[in-house]
Amino acid sequence: FCADAHEHARHAPLEFRTLESYGALIAEIDDQFQLFLRCGYRFSMWRGDGQPYRNSQDMGADVRNRGRLFVYPTSGMSPDHPLAQAAMPGWSWNDMFRAVHDLVGHAATGFQFGPVGEENAYQFHATIHTTAAIPALAAETRLQNCWVNFGSHLRDTWGTLIRPGEPGYIPPSGRPYAAQKAFSPVAATVDCALWRF
Repeated sequence: FCADAHEHARHAPLEFRTLESYGALIAEIDDQFQLFLRCGYRFSMWRGDGQPYRNSQDMGADVRNRGRLFVYPTSGMSPDHPLAQAAMPGWSWNDMFRAVHDLVGHAATGFQFGPVGEENAYQFHATIHTTAAIPALAAETRLQNCWVNFGSHLRDTWGTLIRPGEPGYIPPSGRPYAAQKAFSPVAATVDCALWRF
């Protein structure tokens, strides 16, 4: 399962396959970000309280109506993570990556922030990346999404997924974020089949 692949993965930012994949992802994200700027989109770091948008529909409307996308700033990321490095003043590569992913994977497509929407956003975003960048993209989107929505914190002692209304169920708004680990997942190339988890 993808959730378990993420949970048991070791943060290995210096492993050669990890470096190669994240290097490709960063170069491609930089190209995409610059293209969107030339097309007139505006990206701004969110400085308000809470999240910048209530849901993906709010975010999509902001992009469509104003050509603007707010990005929630990165925090708590391991400084040795490739995406933690500075991309431009005040922005890490992770900030830039999240901006591009939200624009491409959600605002442009209408895919929501839930488990199926995030998987669809990953699948669509992957179509504009090279094979070399896909493992890093999967680690940063697909596997983190799987862990948030299907990880051990949402399963009972037998490993069964806890359903809404059952003791121990955690609604989406109360779920923890996945640890942001740099690794090159084998699971990037397999069908995670979220709906069959």
